[in-house]
This record gives sequence, C-alpha cells and structure tokens, in this order.
Amino acid sequence: MGCQKNVAKQIIEAEGDYLLALKGNQSNLSKQVEAVFEQANETGYEGYDVDYYETKEPSRDRYEVRRHWTLSVTDTPINTQPWKELNIIGMVESQRTIKDEPSIDYRYYIGFQGIFYKLGKRCSGFGRRCHCD
Repeated sequence: MGCQKNVAKQIIEAEGDYLLALKGNQSNLSKQVEAVFEQANETGYEGYDVDYYETKEPSRDRYEVRRHWTLSVTDTPINTQPWKELNIIGMVESQRTIKDEPSIDYRYYIGFQGIFYKLGKRCSGFGRRCHCD
C-alpha cells in the first residue's frame, strides 16, 4: 500500500490525475469505500455528489453491462489523509452473462481528478477517454 501512496504522490507532483484499484492489501480503506457505496445505494445516492456511466457490450456468447459510479469524498467518512489529493472514490459493477450463466463482480477505486473535477466536470467512466464539455 505504501508503494501506491508514493505513486499517487508522484503523479500529483507531475500535475496528473490518478485512479488506483483497491485490493486486498488495503482492507481498511476498501471496507470504508464499500460501506460508503452501500449506504449511498440504500439512499438512492440522495445527498451524494455522484456521477454515473454505463456501457453495454454484446457479443455472440457474451453480454456485459458495466455500471460506473464516482462519488466525491467530501462529506464521507473516508480517511483521505494518507493519500495525496484523494477526492473521488469509484465503484464498477460488471454484470456478465456468458452462455446463459450470469455473474456480477464489483471493483472499487480511489483517485484524484484535477482540472475537470475542479470545474465540476468529473468523468465517471473509468478506463475510457474523457469527453467532458
């Protein structure tokens, strides 16, 4: 985890944005982020600064829907102190059907979005090119 903190710091110092996947070695932070999304989902995201983006990928034997949510960490209990400029958390829900077998997977992220975020134009599609106005 210390390595990712250093990477985040270096990216910020180079005036970049970052998005880091939460994995098992960040269990406390991961639990915090998951809890925030559970609570936000229960309230229908009311009272949260949220962005949402959805993609659908059909193919012959596979159909996948990815739902992306980002939340501002403002007014959440997330401990941002150890992370340089952390201002967003994210969740991706991947719902797949492969040969009529459905599955759902959730992934969580932390990050910093600079200029677009400061302008109120946060991008919620992780891993896609930003097309903010």
